[in-house]
Amino acid sequence: MPPRRPTAFEVSFPGEASTSQGPKKRVADEPTAALRANEGPTKRGRAEGSKPKGGETYRPNPADIPEPNTLLEGEDPPDSPDSSDDKPIRILTDFTIFDPNSARELLSLDLLFECDDEEGGGGRAFEGAGIVMPFYVNEQDEVEDDVGGTGQGEGVRMRLSAIFRWMIDYTQVGDPFYIETQYAWYILESPSYQYSPYFREFAMKHRLAQLAISNILMGTSPASFIESITSTWDDTVGGTFSEKELSEVTPFIQETLQTLFTSTKLTERELTRSPLYCHIFHTPPPSTSFTPPLLPSLLRGNLDLAVLKPENQNPTHVTPFIASLASTYFSERLVVVGPPPKKVDRKVEKARKVEGRDRLGALVDVANGPSLTERVRGRGGRTVGVKVDYVEYRVGDVVLTPAGLDGTKSSPKFPSKAEDLPVNAQIPDYFWFGEIIHFSDTRDIIHVRWFQHGSKTALEEISDPQELFLTDICDDIGFDAIVGKVNVHWRVSRGGGYPYAEIPLEEYFCKFVYDPRLATFTDIGPSRSLTPNSTNCPACQMKEEWDSLNLPTFTRIESGFKYKGHSYHILDFVLLENEARDGPCIIGQIQHIQYPSAGAARLGKLPSLRVRVLGRMTDIFGICPMDVIRDERHLFFTETIIETNAGTIIRPCYVVHRRSFPNETISEWTLISPDHFFVQYKAPSLTVTSWGQLSKLTKLRDVEQCKFCWDGKLEWMERWKASFGALKAKPLRVFDPFAGVGAFGLGMEESGCWKVTHAVEISPSAARTLKRNSPETVVYNQCSNKVLQYAIKTHSQHQNIKVPLSLETKQPLPPPPKPDDIDCIVAGFPCQPHSALNMFKRADDRKTNLILNLLSWVDHLKPIYCYFENVRGFLKFNLKTYQADRHVVTGGIEMGGLKFVLHAMIAMDYQVRFSLLQAGHYGTPQTRVRFFLVAAKKGHPLPDFPQPTHDFPNNDNLQISLSIGDNIRPIRADRGVAPQSFISVNDAIADLPQFDWKNPKPRGCQDHEQARSIPVLECRKSEKWCGMKGAVEYSSDPLSAFQVWCRQGKVVRDLQHFTRVYDEPIIERVLNIPLNPQADYRALPAHLQEWQTANPSSANARQGFKPGLYGRIDKNSYFSTTVTNMEPTAKQSWVLHPSCKRVVTVRELARSQGFPDHFTFSAIGDNVKTMHRQIGNAVPWPLAAALGWELRNALIQKHMEDLDEVEQTAIVID
Repeated sequence: MPPRRPTAFEVSFPGEASTSQGPKKRVADEPTAALRANEGPTKRGRAEGSKPKGGETYRPNPADIPEPNTLLEGEDPPDSPDSSDDKPIRILTDFTIFDPNSARELLSLDLLFECDDEEGGGGRAFEGAGIVMPFYVNEQDEVEDDVGGTGQGEGVRMRLSAIFRWMIDYTQVGDPFYIETQYAWYILESPSYQYSPYFREFAMKHRLAQLAISNILMGTSPASFIESITSTWDDTVGGTFSEKELSEVTPFIQETLQTLFTSTKLTERELTRSPLYCHIFHTPPPSTSFTPPLLPSLLRGNLDLAVLKPENQNPTHVTPFIASLASTYFSERLVVVGPPPKKVDRKVEKARKVEGRDRLGALVDVANGPSLTERVRGRGGRTVGVKVDYVEYRVGDVVLTPAGLDGTKSSPKFPSKAEDLPVNAQIPDYFWFGEIIHFSDTRDIIHVRWFQHGSKTALEEISDPQELFLTDICDDIGFDAIVGKVNVHWRVSRGGGYPYAEIPLEEYFCKFVYDPRLATFTDIGPSRSLTPNSTNCPACQMKEEWDSLNLPTFTRIESGFKYKGHSYHILDFVLLENEARDGPCIIGQIQHIQYPSAGAARLGKLPSLRVRVLGRMTDIFGICPMDVIRDERHLFFTETIIETNAGTIIRPCYVVHRRSFPNETISEWTLISPDHFFVQYKAPSLTVTSWGQLSKLTKLRDVEQCKFCWDGKLEWMERWKASFGALKAKPLRVFDPFAGVGAFGLGMEESGCWKVTHAVEISPSAARTLKRNSPETVVYNQCSNKVLQYAIKTHSQHQNIKVPLSLETKQPLPPPPKPDDIDCIVAGFPCQPHSALNMFKRADDRKTNLILNLLSWVDHLKPIYCYFENVRGFLKFNLKTYQADRHVVTGGIEMGGLKFVLHAMIAMDYQVRFSLLQAGHYGTPQTRVRFFLVAAKKGHPLPDFPQPTHDFPNNDNLQISLSIGDNIRPIRADRGVAPQSFISVNDAIADLPQFDWKNPKPRGCQDHEQARSIPVLECRKSEKWCGMKGAVEYSSDPLSAFQVWCRQGKVVRDLQHFTRVYDEPIIERVLNIPLNPQADYRALPAHLQEWQTANPSSANARQGFKPGLYGRIDKNSYFSTTVTNMEPTAKQSWVLHPSCKRVVTVRELARSQGFPDHFTFSAIGDNVKTMHRQIGNAVPWPLAAALGWELRNALIQKHMEDLDEVEQTAIVID
């Protein structure tokens, strides 16, 4: 018998994972009676045209190339260079299976059994042809949205060598069919048109058996199972199933189960209690309840990969509240931890909809008819109300008016009568909601503040039908525009399950303000009381405040002017837009202000300014002595003066002499704000060609300041330090349910007011790494689903709690976090299913549903703050989709994932904002765009997102286009406005020791340049790594502020400055890439080219031999997105060191993500690829720190305001 067919993980990651699941898999070389061809294929009752005709032959495609004995582009080389038995796993689509010895006659794969059973093989041979693509079995290796590559759907037509066998796992609902050849395993995706009838006949009985057995093992109810197979499109067979077809294959299912019973610990007695088993095999219903059996543990080999395998994923565990929200949108059978949620009574819901439609019809009739209005006057003749059709309206009432123009959105076509309404029409489709603010005494006008119904916000269809959101938009309407009023419950949370606490259908509730400019949901405020007859409108006041901060108008003040919320005087330092957009903004000091005339000012003319420009030491670093580091905050004075106007001002900044704070380091000054700078030198101009042109500023008074502004700044700093000290003494306690190595939470700890106390991580190596670098954190090496169940049962004092075990140590987990233990949740929840590069999206992917587990943690722990991160592709995650084919998930609710998260957080009383952030904008030396969401409990400040601190040369405006039609840009991503230059590769890694790989074949390689004197290290096949391990000396003192930060003045016991060991051909190619920026495989001599880099039939060739494979990084540029698969032939293949003949090391890769050097990575078996994955999966440390600092600023501002309020109260009491 041939060797056991390895799993997808074993094939793609040979030597890293193994499995014991063999008995559950059926392969074609097992001659069991259950699979013999003489059973005949089960017919599907399809039209004759869909059945095999017999005698058909395959006509070779001219584009077919022989199956190569080499890797395709993007495929991962084996860990062990000598692993000759390892085979990659690939996708085969548009395929045909045929007999090359019989005029290429089309054959069913079932006939492979006949060949195995007949002596001499029955005279048949099996080959195949089709389009071949790489399969990224560890989806985390290929999930980056901002990485180039062949992309989805690329592949090469290929003629396969002999097919040995096929395989399917009946216990896993989504496991595909595999075939094996001499060189690879192939997932059968979709057959060619000609071969479709043959494959359908073969696949139908096996797929039905798989669905039946896997659902029996999961405990699926008969009704759910039948509904699923008869209504869900199955891409394997190209259609749905019928109960008749299920009945026809019942004997085959029974025989397959018998094989399962004999090869596993499962017993028939266990399964006969399953209601689904009884339904399929028509046995008496069970007298006792059925508990799905526990299958044998498959966690063998490298646990870091085994825990990611689909068969080892636990069902999604949720709280009852989240289950109630999810029931309409997610198809997975969720495990509810707690009492089952109250089910929605469909009849009641239908009746409510009918009632709502009747009410809408009545409103339409009122709106189309004439109205009778009458002013209601109070004392002194002031208007206090109005009667419309005998119904009285007062200040504070919420009225309905016909919808009109809404910005760029046209008003709906209003029906002439109720009968013309569409079937699904709702009140907010045709009417607006407005709160009466005041009445005009002279005109028939009412001033209203508008609401936005949930369906007209970013939530759209995933909104509570009775929830309104206040806006900061107001308007005047006529008395006759009112068609009715509604009762609104203010600041009422509908908690307690779903449906929430009953609110009559005709009534609404409101607890948040919606800002359509940024799609944020925030607190209404401490008070919204309205005084009758008052003309003060909160929305008008908010608009005036917004205008003052955003519109280009100014106000004269003493000795200066006020512009966009800031005051400016002579000698103030300012940030000015760099209108060339070719670098960071201009930093200058105001020398003179020229005000326009009153008439010109009314026409919008702004003050003219003369500004003294300051230079950046980073721009003249090449002529600086060795003791000057490349620090983005270090400036120098010049005599250069520019003429500009106030419209180019971005905001004020502060520049001090380096010796201004004798009791503090200059780093403490710069850490308070990204707009804090220091000077020590001056030069005649911005152009400096020698160090001698600079002179040192010896006295503090050499740096002049506006005394009024500087005194105010010093006073503010004292208050800031006092508030920061109070927050630092009691930091927020943080929990991360998907921690990885903890970079997200630990990066935010840089703020000083945040401490990661608890974390869950399923990967043993990542959990080790987190615990090693944060010893005080309680780390749970287990699935977040299991830990949630453990936490809820422990908190509710459930009896007989089974304590989960650590996946690696098998020891009981520590006690779980309780609601009173946690102030914040931070989570980069699993992202693979949402990525644009994840080729195998599935509508039923459990990893997609882990967002429900995260939301359940929020529901259980009720933290004050939440920070969520995901790939950009999360914005394209639709709900209620169906599987169009193995790649494509279509239909459903557009941006449904985002909408559901917003809906759930709002339902749990959280304010929310979201945005895209570019890591390079915050001092990370790489491009990496990610989605972030920040939430804060009602009554707490909702932090802003940090605006860019570094000018990053990547043209991405970070705009989010909502499905409702609004475009939001919370981040100003334009070039020329950030105060600091981007961090280059050289800034990041130039102080790390250099070394080359030793050439395994010196004669075949270009000789080392004679001038190179750096060490040459051999890549030994017996070693896991090549490079420098332990306490390693740096090649120089820190050359940049980034390097200073990475070192942090700490002793680094293990620099981990090593690469993984590759096989000799890869090493030889790397050594032959020229030491030029952006050099790649195209510079290799012909004899070193491989199939994917040179063959005209490869996918790479069809794209014009695009750059990147074996790509050398430009030291003056930035790293491409750091991903988990850092191979020279991966989709992100710019991995060669800028000046060394090797790929980047673990430490250099860690620097690209901003990890400090004392942070070390642990991996089972010292597996370097595992370390790569830990680094690539992390949230960049500088970006996390920027989020932490923004939270810190919000907390400090709130603390200072609270102190001011206490002081004012004390004054009143005195």
